[in-house]
Amino acid sequence: MASGHLAYAIPATATSTTIYIPATGVTATFAINCVNINTDAADVRIQVAATASISNLTDSQYVEHSTPLTVKGTIGNVLERTGLVVAYDANAPGGNGIVVRSSTGQVAFNIWGIEA
Repeated sequence: MASGHLAYAIPATATSTTIYIPATGVTATFAINCVNINTDAADVRIQVAATASISNLTDSQYVEHSTPLTVKGTIGNVLERTGLVVAYDANAPGGNGIVVRSSTGQVAFNIWGIEA
């Protein structure tokens, strides 16, 4: 099982992107960090969703929605959520995954944690 840095991505502008899916039989406990690396403010979204439903995401799947990040180098340009847990779900086509999105395409998302 992996531990440490589990996933990272800088998704394209306004594109929902699955950045992490636990393997079959795996439960992950993790933190997700979002940092704006742009000179423009950005909004971010984080969801736990069935990866096959990425085009039909629902409000109940959000951990963060339209959360603002200030420009790089300022207070408020980082968001971190800790204590999140996601498990492989055989009933979710493709398994449950972490889906992220930013308004600018200039936000780095990182997941650190442990799989068991």
